Amino acid sequence: MPFIDRKRPQVSPQTVELYKARLTQVDFIKKQQWVVASYAAAIYAALVWVGKNVENISTSLRWFLSIMVALAGAYAIGLLIRFQFDLKKARLRLDDVGAYCFSTKQVDVLKLEFEKDHPEGPFWRGSEVLFALVLVCAVGAIVAVWVLLSLKPAIGWDNLSNPY
Repeated sequence: MPFIDRKRPQVSPQTVELYKARLTQVDFIKKQQWVVASYAAAIYAALVWVGKNVENISTSLRWFLSIMVALAGAYAIGLLIRFQFDLKKARLRLDDVGAYCFSTKQVDVLKLEFEKDHPEGPFWRGSEVLFALVLVCAVGAIVAVWVLLSLKPAIGWDNLSNPY
């Protein structure tokens, strides 16, 4: 006969699967935030590469690429903030599952923490990561725009007075 630890609460397999699914959802949203910031940086790099590798870049092309960088940065930051709201919802749903499925004794023994009891709340908990990712997107966009606008323009119809 297998040893049964009476100090550990018994949890149904369905409860465990539901809880794991909610945890997976939280983990997925966090990974999406990192993916968005990484892709934003890759887009900045690609647009700067295009600007630097056009032999005679016009002022209008420099501005177009700069606007594309700014739009990519704004969209990335918007997505990061949206994902943070999704993370808040997912954390509160995880709380609901935990409150429904686990008894008070099980919560104590398993050391489960509910977001509504957390001092920072479900939106702001871990927000330092969000701020870092937003900073990467914002500073990356500023640097990329600066590089693009500092490229030496070609002589063209839009800048006849500048020989170099």
